[in-house]
Amino acid sequence: MLPRSITRAWIEERLDVIHPAHVAGFATLLTELRGHFDGDLELLLILACIAAKVQGEDWRASLLHGEHQETRNIPTNALSIAHFTGIPRESVRRRIQKLEEKGWIARDGDGNWIPTTAAAKDLRPATEATITYLNVVIGAASEAHRNRPE
Repeated sequence: MLPRSITRAWIEERLDVIHPAHVAGFATLLTELRGHFDGDLELLLILACIAAKVQGEDWRASLLHGEHQETRNIPTNALSIAHFTGIPRESVRRRIQKLEEKGWIARDGDGNWIPTTAAAKDLRPATEATITYLNVVIGAASEAHRNRPE
């Protein structure tokens, strides 16, 4: 069991256990994700930015089961994504077009991009890989907590 409050200092003190697990798990996760995005990690980053800016009341139902949900939007146009990521606007625009062609994003009534249920369904293996990664990191943190004094 992890402590109630995990601080930066707590993590730094236990980095010898947590970091190797994170690096190995993250490399595995990125490799898995890269495959789902045709080798284009910027495509992944753009979809992640769109998803992060769209927050619904029951995001788990959408992510895990591909169920439709009502959302709250922060602007997700090519310009806002370019500013946030540092990816040139034209590159963002081209990748948004790819995501739309895959059926993974669509425009809402305000003209902002939102992830679709098809994205959740098509990327379910990527979600599973993410859960595995988180399990590895949390497991390493739990081990570090068990094996080191507070």
